[in-house]
Amino acid sequence: MKHRFIGTWHLVSWELRSTDREPFYPLGKDAVGQLIYTADGHMAVVLTKPGRVAFKSPWLMEGTPAEKIDAMDSYSSYCGRYEVREQEGKVIHFVEHSLFPNWIGTAQERFFKLEGYRLELSAALPLKDGIEQTVALVWEKTR
Repeated sequence: MKHRFIGTWHLVSWELRSTDREPFYPLGKDAVGQLIYTADGHMAVVLTKPGRVAFKSPWLMEGTPAEKIDAMDSYSSYCGRYEVREQEGKVIHFVEHSLFPNWIGTAQERFFKLEGYRLELSAALPLKDGIEQTVALVWEKTR
């Protein structure tokens, strides 16, 4: 099964689902992204909002506070090792580096549905205001 994950995947959709509202799209319905699984057990994912605004300064560390906030609010990424648990229908991402520091050193479990060149990854999120939420990302493999 692991061999079916290996390769580059492009984001089709990313949505948060809950019982109390319509689906929410964290980076918009037109979010873009890339997910890479390697044969030697590494993975990396990047998710972005299209049309991100460039910093006024050409230097990486010299954005204004507002520019830095906007950059973080329009981007997500992490990478590390992964393991496919076919019998459980899960892929586990062992996060080594992440824009969101809380995930570093964690194991992010994702349920998967793999049909042809489509991969759906989903997970339950922590309760927010007592409401259950799930995240679902649909990916299409580069051929």
